Amino acid sequence: MKRLILSVIFLMSLSSFADVIAKVGGEKITDSDLRGKTLENVIKNKVLAKVAEERGYLDSLKQSPYEEMEEVILIKRLYNETIHNKIKVNPADIVEFHKMKTKKLRVKKLVVKNLHFANKLWARLKRGVKFDVLARRYSIDKRSKRKGGDIGWVAWRWAPDPITKEAFKTKKGKFSRPFLTRQGWTIIYVADETSMPKNTYWQEKASLKRTIERIMERDKANKHISTLTKILHLRFNKKGIETVSRRGRYTPRNGVPAFEPQDMNISVAYTSMGIYSIKDFLHNLKISRRKPNYKNIDNVKAYIQWHLIYKLLSAEAVRYNINIEPKIKDELETIKETQIIQFLIKKDIEPYILPSDSELMVYYEKNLDRYTTPEQREVYEILVNDKDKANFIYNQLKKGNDFSKLARQYSKHWSKARGGAIGFIPKGRMPDIDKVVFSTPIGKYSKPFSVRNGWAIVKVTSVKKSNVKPFEKVKNSINNAFRRDKTQEMVDKLYEENKDRIGVEILKKQEAQ
Repeated sequence: MKRLILSVIFLMSLSSFADVIAKVGGEKITDSDLRGKTLENVIKNKVLAKVAEERGYLDSLKQSPYEEMEEVILIKRLYNETIHNKIKVNPADIVEFHKMKTKKLRVKKLVVKNLHFANKLWARLKRGVKFDVLARRYSIDKRSKRKGGDIGWVAWRWAPDPITKEAFKTKKGKFSRPFLTRQGWTIIYVADETSMPKNTYWQEKASLKRTIERIMERDKANKHISTLTKILHLRFNKKGIETVSRRGRYTPRNGVPAFEPQDMNISVAYTSMGIYSIKDFLHNLKISRRKPNYKNIDNVKAYIQWHLIYKLLSAEAVRYNINIEPKIKDELETIKETQIIQFLIKKDIEPYILPSDSELMVYYEKNLDRYTTPEQREVYEILVNDKDKANFIYNQLKKGNDFSKLARQYSKHWSKARGGAIGFIPKGRMPDIDKVVFSTPIGKYSKPFSVRNGWAIVKVTSVKKSNVKPFEKVKNSINNAFRRDKTQEMVDKLYEENKDRIGVEILKKQEAQ
């Protein structure tokens, strides 16, 4: 925690000395604000965002995915700070992991509820009763029971579950003593084993380390979520859940249910953070990209629980001061700007772009190349390393030898196995051979010519002529392209109309100090 606070202070102190290169409405833009973007685009976005704020679209963020995106950014940073960066792999664990990856075991299990009964079954196994018979008759694990307890092949993994751990202690053809698992008291039988291909320790060290890191991260994250779940102290209200499920059953796929006004204050759940109502649930649906399966009550509950856990994680990120880290703050500000500009475009620009058929026809004729399929030629190629070999193959072709056979015999191109067949290519697709391909007569082959990685000979076997798509067939595509271009034109116009009023200053670095 102390290190995090110090790093934040350090980064903030650095940003205060950054060069100011422009101002928009008094707001400073520094070198660090660009981060790969052009100054022109940064200024334009800030002007448009200020126009959107003036028109009241900042309030619309409360009903947009911005809230969810903000949480995701904060939680990702929290994850890195509290989990990912804390993972340290012990080299001895990597050695042990590599050592145990020598075989796979075919395992069967028998699960019962109490130790006394498990011991009785173990005694019967010792007397020679077949494992499959007892598993089918007594096991409470429904999935494996039908197969005589067979759970398939088991490989060693780092931090193994109790069954894997016990299996690797048990010899082939033997069964274990009863041991406790989450299902109940378990006996396992190792039916078979097979060797696994194994590289040297040094070949596998890096991948094994990454595997261990992922497992450690997952376990640490799961423990953290488990702790937060206890803190949340979530209890569902039957009436609220049933209302959600009932209304949701008649909702289009991935849509939002049409709740009645009287539904809004119905409690769906009770938590340590307070009451979670249908109004809160509806808010989550509107800002969330994914929706639950309303017909499945357990799925609805899981959806609600995850949103509430997200709230706790987001609050934890704020407690760690992650939201005021300069980089995170800038990222959130950029997302906020983008979102309110989108509101501005959707509300004040897009509804007024209603092109007529005559406007679309003019656009079609002006951009005819977009709706034209260029000429394509069917091409075969032989590619070799040097000119002498290319000339040799060319002479073989002149003697009447088959192009495809020579390609299979001599070419180093990927099309070799297909007799040199590349397929139909449009003009401009393959710059290395394009000029030769489109100047070679149909049914003929070229002379050898130099390409980037050797010498080539091409053969052209057929041609598909250039084709202009009819207006009616591409009308929808034309409409979309027209609206997209017109939207950009109106956005640019809106910027030009407001930049002087809001105030844009481009500063020299030395003047800004």
